[in-house]
Amino acid sequence: MRRASALSLILVSPLLFAADSFDVKTGLWEITVTTATNGMMVPQEMLDKLSPEQRERMTAAMKARAAKGPMSHTSKQCIKAEDLKKGAFGNVEGQHCTFTPTVQTSKHQAGKMACPAPGGTGEADFQALSPEQIRGTITVAMAGGSAKIDMTGRWLSASCAGADEA
Repeated sequence: MRRASALSLILVSPLLFAADSFDVKTGLWEITVTTATNGMMVPQEMLDKLSPEQRERMTAAMKARAAKGPMSHTSKQCIKAEDLKKGAFGNVEGQHCTFTPTVQTSKHQAGKMACPAPGGTGEADFQALSPEQIRGTITVAMAGGSAKIDMTGRWLSASCAGADEA
């Protein structure tokens, strides 16, 4: 009996992750991200190359930026059907992060994030509130700091005319 249950779980599990793509419309989306940072958002290798004066200026700039609190930015992105399967909303502000889904349903998409610069890893969680509206959160940690990104998106049109260049 245990073998039958284990076998059915093995056979069904891949289907759970591949069953649905995120149920939102394709085309032009307006995405608003609000980013809160903590600590140094610069790779240690880059900091090591700076002179003491440059490093001091960069540290002061990072502290001043964090003191301002969360900052928002709105952009327009073209979302295609193939993008929805690999986490279209996980690539924030041209960071070219890799999103690996761990949960993929028509209304919920979650997964692991890996960002080459500044070298962070984290998690992302997105909800399709409707075919024309999404909400999500991305958290990324790195050696010198962390970031939390809250995201909202609304579908604008089926045409991608007017999308921001990435």
